[in-house]
Amino acid sequence: MELSPALTDTLLFPTAAYFHSPETTEEDVPWPVSALNPATRIESLDCNDSSLLWEIDGAEPDGHHFWAVPTFARGQPPRYIDVHYRPEDLEVPSLRVLQPTINLLSLASSNRGKLDLGRHILRALGHWSSQIGNFDKLYEALPFGSQIAINIIKADVRSMSITLVPDHDLERQWLAAEDLKRMWSGFMNITLPEVIEIGELRFRHRLAGSICLVELSGRRETPIPLIFKCQMMDAKATYSEIRNLLSLPVHPNLPRRPLYLVSKRVRFGGKRGICGFLTEGVRKVEMGGPKSIALKEKQREPGEFSMSTRLRWAKDLASGLIAIRDSPLKYYTDLKLDNVVLLAMSREDGQATDPNFNSSADRNLESARAVLIDFEQGTPWIHWAPPEVYWVNLIERVASGMGISAPIRARYTEFLRSLLPGWTPRYRCVREPEVPGT
Repeated sequence: MELSPALTDTLLFPTAAYFHSPETTEEDVPWPVSALNPATRIESLDCNDSSLLWEIDGAEPDGHHFWAVPTFARGQPPRYIDVHYRPEDLEVPSLRVLQPTINLLSLASSNRGKLDLGRHILRALGHWSSQIGNFDKLYEALPFGSQIAINIIKADVRSMSITLVPDHDLERQWLAAEDLKRMWSGFMNITLPEVIEIGELRFRHRLAGSICLVELSGRRETPIPLIFKCQMMDAKATYSEIRNLLSLPVHPNLPRRPLYLVSKRVRFGGKRGICGFLTEGVRKVEMGGPKSIALKEKQREPGEFSMSTRLRWAKDLASGLIAIRDSPLKYYTDLKLDNVVLLAMSREDGQATDPNFNSSADRNLESARAVLIDFEQGTPWIHWAPPEVYWVNLIERVASGMGISAPIRARYTEFLRSLLPGWTPRYRCVREPEVPGT
């Protein structure tokens, strides 16, 4: 069984104690969908053909959302148009051999797209888009953050159903720079960075779901490359991070303030909404990722790094957190390994350089500084919450979880109300269980 975010309630929370696997029976596989039938076999996964029209920069941990980019889109403004499919869209059971047998959650995002399923999807996208006249014009006309849906995955890429899915929701959420400044006037006196049009950005590489490497055209004084960040699920998260970064002091263990805000003309009303921001990347970044290392990716055996190095990193984090506490922001909600980046410093000029994941880089890491990133200040995953909040949340999941019997939910609801009078279910149950005696 492969771990995926869809299994969290089944495996990672107390709700697992009340989960019952459905009964399954073995049946003969019909010949049309049998793995022995040549018609269900994939002829090739070869993606070395120089004529391929698409590339995959990475994928989400669920393995169902790919950051696929047509080759003509590199060097154009970023559009964040992802490709997705549902596991049930695999036409026949034999095609499930394409799905990885390893844990996708343990892979770097850039490696998830290189697995067999990603290669099969690449070939399918190439065939599909080549059959559509003026595909580049259709692609460029899609709203920012639209999707490409693979409706069914077949062994023969020529028979796969793929659809462009325009999505206007994100653009509807965008606000103009004047609206943001007015909204934040009660928080502090914020001076917004210069606003530039997204048409000035040149997309290079997708690094994460919300982050990509870009260059600016016609601005020689601007550091190269730059990080463009835009939250796809909710524009409020983007605006929250912009506000928080602008309120932080200059500090070696905190990110720098945004260099520019990025706007895009909204299709509804013609206003220019702020879609994201640009921040300085690490110097001399090559294609494939920023030359910094997430602390999570450099976890070692005990003793691999010297105690003095580890203590210095701990001091870096404490110093950054103290600076946050003394700023208008006051707190940081998401302290975890994913959000700590190590920037190696060169001996020549003291600038951040490329650790590059090799032995010489590891020596550089002994002098690296730890920097906190991601300042959306949203609600972190419950595992990073304080213990007293974490344990109550686990009980809440049982008291209001879908698929848990009413007597079980009622018992835990009664217990919660003995601790928190007036507690009501917060999760996915349709209605509140009846508690005896109430």
